[in-house]
Amino acid sequence: MKRLIIYVFILATVQLFAQNSPVKVGNMNLQTGKVFYQNSFGSAANLQKLAEKFKSKEQVYSVFNLNSVTPDEIKGTITNYQLSIEQYGVKRKKLAPFLTRPLNATFTVESVEGRNRVIVGSIWFKSLPGEKSMEHHNIEKLVTSKNGTVFLNNKKIQKSISIIDKNLDELFKTATDKAMGF
Repeated sequence: MKRLIIYVFILATVQLFAQNSPVKVGNMNLQTGKVFYQNSFGSAANLQKLAEKFKSKEQVYSVFNLNSVTPDEIKGTITNYQLSIEQYGVKRKKLAPFLTRPLNATFTVESVEGRNRVIVGSIWFKSLPGEKSMEHHNIEKLVTSKNGTVFLNNKKIQKSISIIDKNLDELFKTATDKAMGF
């Protein structure tokens, strides 16, 4: 009986701490084991014109590859997007090492309630030459608990997630900004 009471107490304590761990950092969310970014920007732009902008060869937009464009939605991928770290005043040694690698992901832009809603998912980082495993680094494996229900409550991981969030904010804010020709 004593063991049962101790076991229940330990189980309740573990559950309490698990619920205090974050499932959202900025616009980065963790839901059903998947990490994704979701944010809305300004007033809805004409998605056809936004798609043309993404297809341009300007440096900012060269990371976008479009898979499908409809009047209601743009779907595509982000390829080899090198995250900017220094502009946020954080030293590299205070961040997880995977941030030195280019980010790759899928994205969707939709016009919802008069705004552009951006969802970025399937985020992964390319392996570096010389690594033992050539498997790409899926973000869920890097920043979530083993069962994928919460973000790791580690300072480096939390700051790293925040840097990804800020970079995606900047990338899509620049891309969807009305002042950029819409």
